[in-house]
Amino acid sequence: MEDAVDCLMSFPDFLYAFQTQFFYEGNNGLKSLKLLKFENIVSLQVAKIMCLYKNGQLPESFNNMFFTGEEIHNYNTRNKIFFRLPSCRTIVRKFSLRFQGPKIFNSINDEKKIH
Repeated sequence: MEDAVDCLMSFPDFLYAFQTQFFYEGNNGLKSLKLLKFENIVSLQVAKIMCLYKNGQLPESFNNMFFTGEEIHNYNTRNKIFFRLPSCRTIVRKFSLRFQGPKIFNSINDEKKIH
């Protein structure tokens, strides 16, 4: 559990990154400071959580939160190793970890994923 907590961004760092984005947004300062935009920071954190989930390093409360094609059926499909996206009826649900986690992790190239 300590490994999972150590890799995530602390809340003060999160707020600092969020405020920095708005301060430097107008004068192209993010590129000169080599900072990530807020959306990229969130995506990075979600990808870290998914990597920890795939390696079994998250607490037990995260078990069975995400499913791959292999866990749903036994057919040999080309996408069986990808995480399955849950069905969503609202926009709020599309921004949840249950939806964004598999979506972001599936979009990462296989060479860049840590297995």
